[in-house]
Amino acid sequence: MRRVLVILLLLTACKAKENAVTATAPKPSVPEVKAAPRPAEGSYAAGIDWFRKVRAFKFTLEEGNLHATGEMERPGAGAERVLVRANDGEWLGVVKVTGLVWYHREGPGWTPDRKPPEFADRVYQRATVAVDPQKKEGDAQLAGTEADLNHYKFTNAITGDAHEVWVSRRDNHIAKIAIDSRYTPLAMTITPDESVNVPQP
Repeated sequence: MRRVLVILLLLTACKAKENAVTATAPKPSVPEVKAAPRPAEGSYAAGIDWFRKVRAFKFTLEEGNLHATGEMERPGAGAERVLVRANDGEWLGVVKVTGLVWYHREGPGWTPDRKPPEFADRVYQRATVAVDPQKKEGDAQLAGTEADLNHYKFTNAITGDAHEVWVSRRDNHIAKIAIDSRYTPLAMTITPDESVNVPQP
């Protein structure tokens, strides 16, 4: 009987010691998950983010001798449709399984155009791709404000072209882009418009 009591006392003592060690042992730390910071209102980064995600807008593009107007609609990423008006004609760029396909307006309808104008692909890219080149300054520099727009400047580290971008502090949309290129200067104005409905050919 005495032996049983000794064993019970030893077991109780061991259990108490085990509980004490567990209570004082440090708990494993769980890394805190933080949401990615949102770009500041009217920042250059917010403007680039807007351009990548915006559903639709109207634009005017001046590039060398080219004057074009048009609309861009983005039903989904990589499925953008672009309507281009230039040189007294209208062209429609649509992404198909085979790639970018161009149509030319013929009367009330659209006809496949196997040889679209040389500017067509370039305008499509300008209207759908948020070009964000490496910058000589490291980041786009805030040069001032105009009405509700922040005006940014930077130099393309590869080409040396001077870039200017105007971003709305109200909704982060890019309102204007200007590139002073030694080859072909560019000026583009953008107007967000949810009512844009680029036709399906």
